[in-house]
Amino acid sequence: MPRGVASVFSTLQNIDMFKQIEVLFNTKGIRLELPNANKVQVWTTEGEMLNIEKKELLQNTSDISDYLIQFWWPQMDDVAIKLTCQGYLCVCDIYLDGLDESQTKVILDLLIIMTLQRFEIVGFVIDREELVSELEWNRFFSNKEYLDSHYLELCGLKIFKKYELKEYKTEQLIDFKRDCVYVAIPNRERSTITLYLLC
Repeated sequence: MPRGVASVFSTLQNIDMFKQIEVLFNTKGIRLELPNANKVQVWTTEGEMLNIEKKELLQNTSDISDYLIQFWWPQMDDVAIKLTCQGYLCVCDIYLDGLDESQTKVILDLLIIMTLQRFEIVGFVIDREELVSELEWNRFFSNKEYLDSHYLELCGLKIFKKYELKEYKTEQLIDFKRDCVYVAIPNRERSTITLYLLC
């Protein structure tokens, strides 16, 4: 079964992006620290699991991208994130493996809200079934490229739906589809985002 990933692209530094994600997750009760432990669980690039203090994680800001960082839902399910620099953009990958559809929809809702509210967010992609894992989304968002129907056809995809969102209420996307790719592109001059569903 594919892992699935939500990737958020921003002009923030890694540590600032991490703090924004933490604030966003907290609004839905998704916490960084392990319950009853006040420790943060991370995985190193060598595959070692560590339980560290939050201040230790935030102290050495250049190393935050060395970790896969665990967050915890109230029911103790976990969701992991990884921050990397790709060119001038910071990419936050949120791994969706193990999340049910309602949890994935929460992630989608949060990313839409963040993209509407934060000027530094240049877009996001949610690919639950890893249909477009080989596309270079960093280049897409860096170069302000647009979704080209011919290019999508080469990937076996087409635009299924397109939304223009100025503000967002969760019921607007009640028809959440697991087998679609969600791509959000902010239109700063109109204070909106265009959300594409690709199938």
